[in-house]
Amino acid sequence: MVDDDERALRLIEAMLAPKGYETILAKEGKEAVDIARSQKPDLILLDIMMPGMDGYTTLQRIKKDRATANIPIIMVSAVGFELNK
Repeated sequence: MVDDDERALRLIEAMLAPKGYETILAKEGKEAVDIARSQKPDLILLDIMMPGMDGYTTLQRIKKDRATANIPIIMVSAVGFELNK
């Protein structure tokens, strides 16, 4: 899971860990790219809006690398949630 919001990371972790999923958390795009290369996760949940390297740029870097290109990525965003408060 990649998100600059610590609460979002912890929420996803709290939902997945009890179901037996191992989670790896990253707070920014470069960290996510490095983790993807070294850990080869089964799936990446990637926030779209992050400071620095946004989700789209992170996605491009992961998909351009032969070592990580086949990792499935789900793009997520809290924009709709924020707008509906």
